[in-house]
Amino acid sequence: MSQSNPIPSQTAIPFTPPGTSKQCETAAWVYGDLDEGHVPLIALHGGPGSPSPYLTPLALLHQKHGIPVVLYDQLGCGASTRLPETRGSTDFWTIDLFLAELKNLIAHLGIQQYDLLGHSWGGMLVGSFALTQPRGLRKLIVYSSPARFQKRVDASLRQRSAFPTDMRVALERGDEDEHFKSSKQYQAAVMHFNRTHMCRLDPWPQAFVDSITLMNQDDTVSSTLYPGGLFN
Repeated sequence: MSQSNPIPSQTAIPFTPPGTSKQCETAAWVYGDLDEGHVPLIALHGGPGSPSPYLTPLALLHQKHGIPVVLYDQLGCGASTRLPETRGSTDFWTIDLFLAELKNLIAHLGIQQYDLLGHSWGGMLVGSFALTQPRGLRKLIVYSSPARFQKRVDASLRQRSAFPTDMRVALERGDEDEHFKSSKQYQAAVMHFNRTHMCRLDPWPQAFVDSITLMNQDDTVSSTLYPGGLFN
């Protein structure tokens, strides 16, 4: 098998968000055999709402070292159940919801011992999960994650302040007007930000493109929680 093209097994994990009767599914991908004797790595993507495809290079850990890798799309994005009707509902989109989803995933896959890796928002989430002292957690890996989300927001605003005036104004207008986000001016400003501060490779890796494409299909989670919602 080519190291650049690992093939995972895919599963849809039933999940009912706490305090609701919603029948949802968490899409997950497992690289390797969870019963082959190695402690698996469970990776949590950023965002909130930036689906997992960009994390697929982690699958090489299985090919090179035999470590099973589990990726999943958090509820509301990617291939997991999307809930556009919950846009703006900070009572629904809570830290406890995402912690319950992770706990449900671990139980459904029958994982007894595991390592957690969290990127960006995922790093904040795994930190909160670790504080619950869950059984089976062996190692915690946090990368490119803010200690406090408001610091991340402040840094983004400083980065935007260096943009040309028309792009800065477009981003500010998009913050205030949801409909303006579909405009060419706003999309161009977002693309400039992403190419300057998110991924400077040219061209973008396909895995990163796939995540951006999926995120743009439904921004319910990100529009609800960033920069407001549970981060205030």
